[in-house]
Amino acid sequence: MGLSHVIVVSGVFIFALIVVSGQANTLIDRLGKQFTAIFLSFFYALYALTAIAYARVTTTSPGRPTDLQCEGAAAFPYMEAGKDAKEKAMRQCNLCKTHKPERCHHCRDCNACTLKMDHHCPWVNNCVGFRNYKFFFLLLLYGTLTELLCIALLVLGLTERGDDSLKAWDYATIACIVIVGLFAIGTVGLALFHTSLLIVNQTTIEQLQSLPADSYHVGYVNNIRQALGTSCLLWWLPCVWGVPNDFDGVNWDR
Repeated sequence: MGLSHVIVVSGVFIFALIVVSGQANTLIDRLGKQFTAIFLSFFYALYALTAIAYARVTTTSPGRPTDLQCEGAAAFPYMEAGKDAKEKAMRQCNLCKTHKPERCHHCRDCNACTLKMDHHCPWVNNCVGFRNYKFFFLLLLYGTLTELLCIALLVLGLTERGDDSLKAWDYATIACIVIVGLFAIGTVGLALFHTSLLIVNQTTIEQLQSLPADSYHVGYVNNIRQALGTSCLLWWLPCVWGVPNDFDGVNWDR
């Protein structure tokens, strides 16, 4: 099922790109070449960032305890001993037969444990967790901006027509507005929801379990750094993870 969701999303991505590009001449007539070039350049930049974030979140492992059980991994001593840095014993996963650090949960869809698991997302055909949450968050952020700009440009192209007749391309434009609009309803809500989680260092699972919001709160800036990376310049780049290698996803300040 997850792969079919990816195909649907990819199809909508391509369809929106074709339709917006096809409106270029109409936008030039209404806005002029200079403003059209600015808006379309901004749209293509957001589109590229969204596509990169989507590719990254679908192909990047969310982080598995088994990845930390090889010598050389920063968390190897803790995984081998089954205790974290504070000597707190880790749980044992009966399905994976491996230690489960704090914030780690077993995903039945992936049939594997995931570090700092947020949820399993069928739309990216992957678990969202410790190592790919940044890409998921940027996908929501850039995806929302791309969708809203796409709708605005297409609506502008339709409403500024000089006649009331609809041509074949206009029906494609209307269909694109409806489809992208439906996606935007979901991504806007999710972007706001995950922003609220990000700033308090909480996952969807922890929120659903009614875990106190300050359970892993280490300051708003540090909360963001644990998810998006230490450099604020890299927070916005979906091609770079940016989290230090010695931050292992096992030991969490409480």
